[in-house]
Amino acid sequence: MFWNSGITSYHKTPTFKRLAVFILLFAVYVFAIIYTQEHYCNIDFEVPHYMMYILGYVIMIFFYFRLNNSYYRWYEGRKALSYLTANSETFMIKLRSYLPSYDKDGLKFMQKMTMNYMVAVKMHLRNKGNLEELEEVYPGFKESLKGVLNVPNALTKIMHQRVNEWYKSQYITKYEYWELNRHIEKSNINFEACDAIRTTKTTKSYIAHVRMFLVLFTLCLPFGFKEELEYWMIPVLAIIMYGYFGCDVMSEEVENPFGNDQNDLPLEVICHDVDQCLNQVVKS
Repeated sequence: MFWNSGITSYHKTPTFKRLAVFILLFAVYVFAIIYTQEHYCNIDFEVPHYMMYILGYVIMIFFYFRLNNSYYRWYEGRKALSYLTANSETFMIKLRSYLPSYDKDGLKFMQKMTMNYMVAVKMHLRNKGNLEELEEVYPGFKESLKGVLNVPNALTKIMHQRVNEWYKSQYITKYEYWELNRHIEKSNINFEACDAIRTTKTTKSYIAHVRMFLVLFTLCLPFGFKEELEYWMIPVLAIIMYGYFGCDVMSEEVENPFGNDQNDLPLEVICHDVDQCLNQVVKS
């Protein structure tokens, strides 16, 4: 069933949509070469097969590093988000046991702040400055964040201040104070790891070099097989080029895992799961 659904819905994938026009143009290019050879003049230019093998092998080496780097970024982003969500949930579980039972307002305050932190991380990773998704924790809360470039860091500061107040009021012990601050710091470390993935792009010269090799390979490929395949060369080479260029498109999609594309990490689902977990902890 998995294979069947993947094949039947393949035409809906972003890779197919982005490459459909290019593959069609490539098929026209190959057809023009064959038609010209048969009806107008004989094209003596022919690329030796061993040259095509060498070019294909070099391109696949390039793609090995490109795909590996892109997937590594996706995997590291997912791992950092997993640590962030687990740390946020553990923070609330510990806070639930540390705070005195009569300080329900303080527990509710930190629940909202923890959830706001997750939402702020999502907005920051997607380069969105909209504060409407944040919950108003106290009067003027959203207003105080207007113009702030790094909202997660600003929320971290507020959370640290509240933990310090609890310690000074002797609501929590020194050990509990250290534990809560440690979890807040770990959340910020995981957020910074995600932000580093977002801001560190793949080297442009490397991408340009790979794509230049791809273009040369595309232009030369029909001249290596026009005698053997004739018109069958159109579908055969179209499939080959779809595979090569598909690797490049997939690499580009995966290397930024925090966007809104189909292959990106489901940040909305992650935030929703954390929200449910925090609600359950507070109500328990």
